[in-house]
Amino acid sequence: MESRLDELDLLRGISVIGMILVITPGAWGVSYPWLNHADWEGVVAVDMIAPAFMFCIGFAIPLSLKNRIAQSFSTSKIALQIIRRGGLLVLLGVFINWTGSADLASLRLPGVLQRIGVTFIAVSLLVLFVGRKSDCFAPSIKQLFVITFVLLTAAWLLFYLVPVPGGQANEFGPVNSWASVIDRSVFSVAHMWEWGQTNGVVTYDPDGIMCSVTTCANVLFGTILGVMYQQKNIHYTKRKLIVFGVALIALGLAFSFVCPIIKKIWTSSFVLVSSGVSVIAFVILWSIKTHPFVNRLLHPAYAYGANALFGFTVSWLGLFWFLDLSLFGELSLRTAGFNALNAVFESKAMASLMFALVFIALLYAVLAFMNYKRWYVRL
Repeated sequence: MESRLDELDLLRGISVIGMILVITPGAWGVSYPWLNHADWEGVVAVDMIAPAFMFCIGFAIPLSLKNRIAQSFSTSKIALQIIRRGGLLVLLGVFINWTGSADLASLRLPGVLQRIGVTFIAVSLLVLFVGRKSDCFAPSIKQLFVITFVLLTAAWLLFYLVPVPGGQANEFGPVNSWASVIDRSVFSVAHMWEWGQTNGVVTYDPDGIMCSVTTCANVLFGTILGVMYQQKNIHYTKRKLIVFGVALIALGLAFSFVCPIIKKIWTSSFVLVSSGVSVIAFVILWSIKTHPFVNRLLHPAYAYGANALFGFTVSWLGLFWFLDLSLFGELSLRTAGFNALNAVFESKAMASLMFALVFIALLYAVLAFMNYKRWYVRL
């Protein structure tokens, strides 16, 4: 890995650590408010974690494609590799969901890894076909910008102007938005996120079809920066990228007057704001990575970033499976750990947070060893 791309591994690693911090509490419903996602409209810090990961996926796409084209792989062979890799991510995501409930009648079909797999396929194929020029790889940054903003505009217009069946237009709620209606029609509520409820009834899925469509824009913003880096674009400087990130945030906030910022259905305004934050975070890490003390402090992020798929998979298996197995009489590993930590920390929220931090530390030890041995899990 080139040292100047350490910032990409760092951002990827920090985003994975952030995800684990949110999904691995010692006790559900017992956490600090800053670890909770926005209830619906609005945005909080933890809402920026998943988009940052998608941004990193996008940044890596042109680097990977250029390498394969340089090896004289045919377009069809590269396309098949992309579909295979993304398809395996989808299957892995479904398998992880299955570990939480072996009942196929209620198996959740959407999921985080599924969305990563689908968006990876969509954006990678798009960039491959618009970027390959004979035996070279030269995607147009302007063309990628146009595609990204057309995608975001089209998604917003669907919500804003087109009435849902039996309803009306301009619906951004959990029940009657296009995101909710499409997911219920395609998956049925039996196969959606069980906690995506309105008045006790499942109505939406935060990793559904429309969410995946707009997530492609987060990936594309990462791809644009990856292409700029690859082509040594004159605008690929820290100062100009900070301005770009701020501009995206400002545009998203202005857009929110007609398109609410909602992570749970991944609206276009949310994409703009979160992508702007990702760009700024990327530049900050780029700026501080060479400081010796900071470099040592960020070693866990390096380890998680280098083996993001392994760390991500283990944490989600913990969420759905092994942390809640009854290992100590009737107590699960999660409950036993939380009770032990609660005996040390009076605050239940602190005990719950410490459980997640212990999990992160133990997994970091494994990942650091894997990194030392140069063992990397790839699909």
